[in-house]
Amino acid sequence: MRQLGDQLLTSGRSLLRTDDPLEAEMLGAIFASVDEQTDGELLRTVVEKVLPRFARKPSRQALAVTLALRAVAPGPVREALGATADRLAAAGTHLPRWAGDLAEPLTATRFQLLTDEKPTDVVVLTGVFERAGRAHAFLLSADPDDCGAAIDIATMDADEIDGVLDEIRADARADGIELRTTPLTAEDFRWRTENALTARADHDRVELELDLDGEAVHPAGLDLEDDSPFGPFDGEEDLFGPSDDEDLFDEEDEEEDEEDEALYTAAAFLLRARLAILPAPTRPPAPHDTECEASLPVVLDDLASRP
Repeated sequence: MRQLGDQLLTSGRSLLRTDDPLEAEMLGAIFASVDEQTDGELLRTVVEKVLPRFARKPSRQALAVTLALRAVAPGPVREALGATADRLAAAGTHLPRWAGDLAEPLTATRFQLLTDEKPTDVVVLTGVFERAGRAHAFLLSADPDDCGAAIDIATMDADEIDGVLDEIRADARADGIELRTTPLTAEDFRWRTENALTARADHDRVELELDLDGEAVHPAGLDLEDDSPFGPFDGEEDLFGPSDDEDLFDEEDEEEDEEDEALYTAAAFLLRARLAILPAPTRPPAPHDTECEASLPVVLDDLASRP
């Protein structure tokens, strides 16, 4: 438990060097997204074991990370974090520079869809969210050939988004793809973005279930080992085995993949929280099965007809 507390304090120390509340939210989202994957166990442990330690020994880094977690935590956990933050502040602990901004409400604007004519190659969704005079753009790229699932999420200062989109258009044009930009309503942006995030989450869940205990069992009940057209996998296809160098490269790749996945999951968590301030879609979510046969046409069917 001390290790978790030390990790949180280290994270809090890094937040003392910034005045941007988005950095605090992103750090909080990293922990909150892990908390979701552990059915709330992580933040419960923080509340029960770590916050009392913070209260006994107030510090600026403890207050910073507590505020960051409170910004993204659900219900009762948020209340407990808020109570600890209040006690730390009452003890004379200085607030981080971004604390006041983080308490301000969010607004949103400039929703756009960037895609090719079909669309089959590129889908990019962007929106700008502003708080306390600071505007950040969220850019989500999605794969039309993979159920429209999100590929990556980038954040940037709002004044950078036009330049980034120009670069995307130029790169696509070099590949013979002409992209067009379509303004979206807040509701449409939310609907499309939530569908992309959900499709990616479904795919990630399936991959996780395939990895558990080395058993390839599809959530719909398809036993991939028995039903594969290539026959059952017995783990011995690589007759020569990996070399030591291959082992090393595999470990490095796995670490990079895990870090990328953690950052994506945190950004997705934060983006979903921002979508919640937008009007709720009147359309139901796009249907999605993990075979991706039903969802893509529903998500993209109206794009070709747009002006």
